[in-house]
Amino acid sequence: MTKVNLKNFISITVLLTFAFYFINTKLPEWNFWKYSFVSLVIFLIIYILNFLYEKYLWNKHKYVVKIFTIVGFQKYPNISGEWKMKYNSSYKYDWDKSIYMTKGTGKIKIRKIDGGFLYSGNFDKSKFKSKNNFFENNKNNNEEWILGYRYLNDPKETNIANTGFVGHSGFTILNFDENNPNEITGFYGNDENRKTRGRIILEKNLPPSD
Repeated sequence: MTKVNLKNFISITVLLTFAFYFINTKLPEWNFWKYSFVSLVIFLIIYILNFLYEKYLWNKHKYVVKIFTIVGFQKYPNISGEWKMKYNSSYKYDWDKSIYMTKGTGKIKIRKIDGGFLYSGNFDKSKFKSKNNFFENNKNNNEEWILGYRYLNDPKETNIANTGFVGHSGFTILNFDENNPNEITGFYGNDENRKTRGRIILEKNLPPSD
């Protein structure tokens, strides 16, 4: 989910238009208005700023991000990278003791894409890739985020008779706190093909210390 502050975008467009108008009054021989050159230049400036921000600057120094968000660009939580996944599934669940009996591990890679994030990863018997994603900042705490994505899961073994594992789709809801940037927690749910849900804990794969 991408939030664009249209009010701020309009404001910067007006300011840029005024700036070029001022230049035109000082240098009339440039003929900005005659060839509608200003509109094209403003569009290109905003397009280039968007490209640079989404591709390279979204996770740079906080003051750089602050400037872009004031203009109207979307702020993003810095979650890109590789994460270790631990999950508890309701596939086998002890209802008497309220304990998940099915546990496992996996790997997930989060990659920044234009307007959001792409999630992909591997489990013991399957792999998945996100199709849609959203993220929302806690209005009462700017350090907290609610993240989510819809995914498609494909079994590595296509013979269901051997594994009992069938391809399915599902969703994941995650909570990320910038004060604890090396862990993300949440839960997931699957469709009627799989009929399971469970808890998820992601731990950031950190480079080895010297």
